[in-house]
Amino acid sequence: MKVFNLKEALSGAKVITVGGIEVTQITMMQVADRNKVVGVYKDEVLQWNASGLFCCEKHFLGEHNLDLKMAPEMGKGFLYVFKNGGTTITSAKLSKLGEPIIIFDLSEYPIGFGL
Repeated sequence: MKVFNLKEALSGAKVITVGGIEVTQITMMQVADRNKVVGVYKDEVLQWNASGLFCCEKHFLGEHNLDLKMAPEMGKGFLYVFKNGGTTITSAKLSKLGEPIIIFDLSEYPIGFGL
């Protein structure tokens, strides 16, 4: 899990909830001497504290499903697996190396995800 970073979020980096739902339009607001982070979650405006903890529910133990975290960076390119056990990683789809038995589009997997 990539910890919530307010500076990155305000700069436009992708933010998701602990539950995996994207939160958009992250903004910092000053309300009654407190900083509040607001954002759009499923067509609803919600608020968090500056650490990304969901403000509207009491949760003292563990994390809340609506707490914020930074979205994982996704892979780039394609992983080809061939019948002979060989593999190739490339930034473009290949057709010259024979018929692969499976092709993974790495943009569908976060960096560090084990395949």
